[in-house]
Amino acid sequence: MSTLELLETSEDTTLARFVADVISAADVTPDCFDNRPTWDNWSNKR
Repeated sequence: MSTLELLETSEDTTLARFVADVISAADVTPDCFDNRPTWDNWSNKR
């Protein structure tokens, strides 16, 4: 499932926006994700 599909089918729009923000932040500031903006790496920093 693509990210767009996930956002379109998500019933929780707040979560969908948060996910979109995280993805955008990963694209803009990869250093915050140790240059590896992956879900595993992000979840490890929560």
